[in-house]
Amino acid sequence: MNYFLGTILEGKITGVEKAQLNRLQLFKQFNMPATCIYTSWNPYLYANAEKFNVVDDVFTMYDYFQQSINERMSIAKNWIQFWEDECRYELKFVPNSNDVRIYHNGVFTMYAHFFDRHHNKLNYINYFDINNKKIKREMYDYRGFLSCSRILGDHQRVVLENYFSPHGDLKIQKYFNLTNNNNELTKIILYESNSTHYFNNERDLIIYFYQCLYQHGDQFILDRPHELGQIINQLPTIPVIAVLHSTQIVGDNQIKSYYKPIFDNIDRYQAIVVSTIQQQLDVVDYINQQIPVHVIPPGSASSVKHDIDFDKKVNNRLISVARLVPGKQIKHQIEAVKRLVTKYPSLKLDIFGHGNGAEEYQQLIVENNLSSNITIHDFSTNIEHEIATADMMIFTSMMEGVGLVILESIAVGTPVISYDNKYGPAEMIESNYNGFLIQPNDINSLVDKIDLLLSDRQKLTQFSLNSIQTAESFYDDVIIKKWQTITQ
Repeated sequence: MNYFLGTILEGKITGVEKAQLNRLQLFKQFNMPATCIYTSWNPYLYANAEKFNVVDDVFTMYDYFQQSINERMSIAKNWIQFWEDECRYELKFVPNSNDVRIYHNGVFTMYAHFFDRHHNKLNYINYFDINNKKIKREMYDYRGFLSCSRILGDHQRVVLENYFSPHGDLKIQKYFNLTNNNNELTKIILYESNSTHYFNNERDLIIYFYQCLYQHGDQFILDRPHELGQIINQLPTIPVIAVLHSTQIVGDNQIKSYYKPIFDNIDRYQAIVVSTIQQQLDVVDYINQQIPVHVIPPGSASSVKHDIDFDKKVNNRLISVARLVPGKQIKHQIEAVKRLVTKYPSLKLDIFGHGNGAEEYQQLIVENNLSSNITIHDFSTNIEHEIATADMMIFTSMMEGVGLVILESIAVGTPVISYDNKYGPAEMIESNYNGFLIQPNDINSLVDKIDLLLSDRQKLTQFSLNSIQTAESFYDDVIIKKWQTITQ
């Protein structure tokens, strides 16, 4: 089994998780066994897995110990009927919410929150004492079973956590010390069928989890070295391939802290996977060829060539797909549109992404009277359609491991205008063939190249056709052979 190691699969994913899921789908397509495993407790994993169509191929460490890996949606319990008819509680439905206040003999006792407005799928229940002090929270897995209860002490700080199997059996307990300002985890107790195990911290529990999971012949592929690298380094007998999802150097040839667990323990790893040839050369030079370094892009294009439907492309529509953080330099894109709207009043830029910069960018859009030209959208699970219907993609990152969205764009025939940063754009974009590479931070050139393509539909069409040709180098049957070479 090929295990892809991560920390959590959320509803909105980063490029790392996107690349991980791409690899998962690729392995499954070519009948290579693969599973994504995560270390964080996540009662929403099943809902997120449904969204990304990977329900049967992901689980968490907690699923493993709670014996819920194979659990699917349980029959919804009618909580409202149960509380009213069997418990004889009085219910007050909170307006404009999915919440219910629950009273016992006139005393406020519980507060329940549901995933849905019909009160079919329970999310959590808070319990209160006679002084209206919250004393316990029960949290339900999206699949319908009680997964975790938290006992609360002073200031609603967690004293004890209990984790249950779908059948209600206690599987894990966590004890916390409240003497300090922060909750200090002091003991973890794991209840297995024939034994009880004690751990002093989460790290030791994860180590035990990996030891339990691994069987001879398995391959671990590490996608989150910052969070999991030190743990993996304590398990030298398990074969691990490390994947670099971004540039590895910062400042004066210093390894980023994110990747230090790898480069400080380079002999522990079988190999390193990077996204581009230039990054491969840099890493090989840095580690002095101590271990193999392979080039495998974080995504692939379908070997069934995409037919471009030019009738569905929206004239003068630009697209950007990026996290809304400073390093993606979304402000440059906003400035470019600002300079172009006089010539192209119908110009539209759709930005897809999430991050802590959303509010700032939205304010900048409003201040520049660009609300009818620029729209920030939340995360989309159908981003391929959005990219395919755009005239071109704009990519302004300071640096990027490969720029997975560039591959996604050229694969559907949407040319890309990108800053020529390390490492990825230059391996997929050939200037004046399927897009343009421009000097980083050169907004004037960014504006000029957008203008050039918008004003020359014939060139834009040819760039689209050329993009499809470029994508052939990234066909899924080409990429899977690279993985087969290093995992089999």
